[in-house]
Amino acid sequence: MITEQEVFALISLVKSSRTPHKLFEIPYLIVQNPRDASIRLGTRKIFADFPRIATESLFVFVGNYCDEKFKDIVKSKPQTREEIQKIIEEIKREKEDQETELGYISKNLEKIGIKWWINFGEHYKKPVIIINANDYYKKFWGEKIKDFVQKLNDGYDYPSQIYDMASELTPQYQKLQLRVRIPEIFKVLEVTDLSIIYELENLTKMIEKLRELIAIPTYDVYSIIFIKGSVDATFSDMLGIVHQLYNMLNTGHFFSGYLLLRKLLIDLGIILFFKSFAEEYPKITGVTKIQEEEKLGILYDGLKDYVDNFKTKWMKVYYDDSDDMPLLASTVLESVNDVIEETLEIMNFGDLKIQYNSGNLQNAITKGKAVTKKNKKKEINVRGIECRDTVYIETIDILRLHRVLIFDAVKANIQIPGRKDKLREPQKYRAYAEYHKLSDAVHNPILVDFPPYSSTLEYLGYLHHVRIVNKIFQDVLQVYKTYYRKSRKKDW
Repeated sequence: MITEQEVFALISLVKSSRTPHKLFEIPYLIVQNPRDASIRLGTRKIFADFPRIATESLFVFVGNYCDEKFKDIVKSKPQTREEIQKIIEEIKREKEDQETELGYISKNLEKIGIKWWINFGEHYKKPVIIINANDYYKKFWGEKIKDFVQKLNDGYDYPSQIYDMASELTPQYQKLQLRVRIPEIFKVLEVTDLSIIYELENLTKMIEKLRELIAIPTYDVYSIIFIKGSVDATFSDMLGIVHQLYNMLNTGHFFSGYLLLRKLLIDLGIILFFKSFAEEYPKITGVTKIQEEEKLGILYDGLKDYVDNFKTKWMKVYYDDSDDMPLLASTVLESVNDVIEETLEIMNFGDLKIQYNSGNLQNAITKGKAVTKKNKKKEINVRGIECRDTVYIETIDILRLHRVLIFDAVKANIQIPGRKDKLREPQKYRAYAEYHKLSDAVHNPILVDFPPYSSTLEYLGYLHHVRIVNKIFQDVLQVYKTYYRKSRKKDW
């Protein structure tokens, strides 16, 4: 959430500038003056957060209109200053008359602080159009930003909605591989409380802290490869995603950030799910925790197997929960046939409860057989268990709200509402609601038809979601610390 105070500070900073339009100039975009044009554009910079209709009206309609007016007189040799000045006066009269197209457009743009005029100085070869946007940025831009942030905080924050609003205040420009330079306003944002880098730094610290707290005990080779291996890989993936989010800031577009934030939430849920599953696994299988002397035997056997079959054997190094003993286990290379084999699919938390309470989940783990949705009448061979993303996201909210991991919630028969009811309470089911909104960037086509670094709305909309994800991580970390302390006391 972006606060009123943060928005007020940003608006005040812009208002305090003598030439606020310079903060919003997009350095790498400039309007070309055609050689054969009868006028010149004195204001050739394109601005960030500038109404698209104003950009099109001024640089296209007004520019073409004035060019036509001067075309005959400028091309005639010699022409007098009086002749040119006469046309300038004619344009001025039309500009003041709202019954004309020129006047109607000009007067309406003036209502939001955007003005233009024509100059023909003593040494000018052609008339020059000047655009002044200072009043727009001082008096009107701030009100638009306040309304935008209010809409974000009121829940109108789906990526498609953010980009619909952002496109209104950007130039339409889709050329790729631009040599991007950053407008000053984005440098201002990064040194205020509205810094995305600051949020990403906090996110990194929370991921590292969770990695310290979440230890996966090693019971057998299965737990080493599938449980601990999955958790280790997921933590690595999360830090890689944050690194990508840092790199994305240099591109000036933030759309891909929504996809990465969505993946971060899924990863967080995966880690919490597997932590819970690691605690449930010995209860299901009856295995006991590997003793220290057994770990050494696993290492020796794995090392001998690896060396003896080095040319064809692929193995991976894992560490036990104390992180001081390397363990070797075969790398699982799935073939196409493996992938298309039947799995026991878990759709959501409610489905997990059904599969667990019926013993179907336990059979899939211990016997490799289960009743599936396609084969409801008899058990068939299954290659494993596959959870939908919904299970992982619900795992997060279960920990946040009930302070237990998911398999403990199954056994406690905790109830959670259905999809629509969860979306009606976005502050309570924060992870589910945020995942739903971030999925908008996956499932709906979103038009990003403006150049990089041309919209602070895009920046602020993305920052809004970064903060929501950070808050979810913060909630999880705080609750898990309490859970961690309780579980340590049990072990003692």
